[in-house]
Amino acid sequence: MRPIAEITPGLVLGNAIVTVLVSYVEELAYRGYLLTRSSRIALGKSFGIILSSIVFSLLHYSWWVPMGVVSLHLILLFSFNLFLGGVVLSLMYFLSGRRLWAPIGFHFAWNIVAYVAFPVFPTEPVQNPALFQIEWGITTI
Repeated sequence: MRPIAEITPGLVLGNAIVTVLVSYVEELAYRGYLLTRSSRIALGKSFGIILSSIVFSLLHYSWWVPMGVVSLHLILLFSFNLFLGGVVLSLMYFLSGRRLWAPIGFHFAWNIVAYVAFPVFPTEPVQNPALFQIEWGITTI
């Protein structure tokens, strides 16, 4: 967890600007396009939710982590957490009447907390990932 003294207005504002764009673009892609299309074309809402959540999870794998540094069980936990996040975002999309504002807002909140309070993009190689880091750990379940 980032020490409170390191959380500055500039850090919050800079991350908020990036997070607004990331949340919007990702939700447009994952829920607005992939979920919508796969739900209509294939086997219905359940299939669309599962497919879009799997893709969401796989494409969020942390490419910056050197191979062999993180154990398989943590990688699986990370992937499962993001899969569940994708399911929650997909359900929000359907429960809001197929509007993207709810998943965009939740995605923004999730990311801003992760980026500001729990830095997920290290500046040096990860040696020992924290179990409770927001995108690695059980805090997203």
